[in-house]
Amino acid sequence: ASDTGLADEDTPINELAEVSVDLVDGDEINISGTNPDGSVVSSTFTYGTTNDGTTVVDLVDKIEDAFTGVTASFEDGKIVLTDDEAGESQTSISLNAMPTNTGTISLYGFTNTVAGRDAGSHSASIFVYDSLGNRHTVEITFTKADDPNTWTWEVEVDGGLISPTAGYKGRVTFNNDGSLAAFTSDDNQPLKFDPGSGADPMEIRLDAGRSGAFDGITQLSAPSTTIASYQDGHGMGVLSGISIDAQGRITGTFTNGTSQVLAQIVLANFTNKEGLKKAGNNLFELTANSGDPIIGLAGTNFPTIITPGALELSNVDLVREFTDMIVTQRGFQANARVITTTDAMLDEVIRIRR
Repeated sequence: ASDTGLADEDTPINELAEVSVDLVDGDEINISGTNPDGSVVSSTFTYGTTNDGTTVVDLVDKIEDAFTGVTASFEDGKIVLTDDEAGESQTSISLNAMPTNTGTISLYGFTNTVAGRDAGSHSASIFVYDSLGNRHTVEITFTKADDPNTWTWEVEVDGGLISPTAGYKGRVTFNNDGSLAAFTSDDNQPLKFDPGSGADPMEIRLDAGRSGAFDGITQLSAPSTTIASYQDGHGMGVLSGISIDAQGRITGTFTNGTSQVLAQIVLANFTNKEGLKKAGNNLFELTANSGDPIIGLAGTNFPTIITPGALELSNVDLVREFTDMIVTQRGFQANARVITTTDAMLDEVIRIRR
C-alpha cells in the first residue's frame, strides 16, 4: 500500500479491502465491457503465480490486453480506463468474481472510465463552390499525434452530410523552428467529393504552404488560428456594372464581389486617314486610297489611351451639331415671340374692359 493508505499497483490482490476471503490459485475474475468503437470485450483473469498473477498490476495488465485502443492504469485506488484517442467513445468495463471461486472479492466501484487523452485539436473551415455556384463548408480538424511535431488532419464536408471519396485525411509535420515540414494525405490524392444536385464532382487541392517556410501553416507557441488566405472559387453572381479603362479593357463587376474582363476595344490605324470614306455619322469605310487597317491596342501597339465617356473631336459632325444648335435656337425664339404676342393681347383685353 502507498503512504496515503490507498492500494497501489504492487499491492497483492488479497490485501485489498474488497477481498473478504483470500483468493486461491485458479480463482477467476471475469472481464467484460465494450471497446471505444462499441465492440464487445470478454476475457478472464485467473489468479495464481503460475497463472495471470497475484497483484493489482497483473490484473491491470490483463485488462489492458483485453481491450483495444484503451490504456489501463491504477489511480487513487481504482482501475482507470483511458481511450488512446479523443472523441466519442463507448468504452465500458465490468469485473465480476466467478461464483465457483474459493475466495470472495467485491469489485463494485473498483473501476472507472475517463475521457480520451487530452490531445490538442484545432478546427478551421473554408467555403468552396461547386459548378452550379452552390456553397459548401469544408471543415479541417487537426489533432496532435503522439510523435513530436506531428498532427493528423481530417476533412468533413457540410457537417458530414457529404462523404469525401479521396484526400480527406492525412498528416502534417513541422520542423523544430515551427516551419512546415510536410503536409500529406494518406492516399496522396487531392480532396474529392460529389456535391450532388447535378453539380460536377469537385477536386480541391489544399495548399498548406512551402516546406521549410512560414508562408502557410506553422506550429508556434500561440493560440491556434487558421484562415484561408486564398481561394479560386466563388458563388454565383449577376452582372451589376461595367467600366472601360485607358487600355480599352471592358471590365464587368458582379454581385458576388468579383470582377472580370469581358471584352477588349481594339484600335485601327491607316496609312492615309484622309482616304477613308465617310459612311454616315461617325462611321468610316476603308478604301484603296486609305490602305489596309493596322489593328492594335491602346498603350501597347499605339502610343495613345482611351478616354471613356468622352467625345473625340474627329468623330463629331460639326455641320450636324451647328444645324441642331440653330434649330434649337430658332425654336426658342419662336416660343418667345408667341409669349410676347399673347402678353400684348392680354394687355389689350384689359384696357377694353376698363
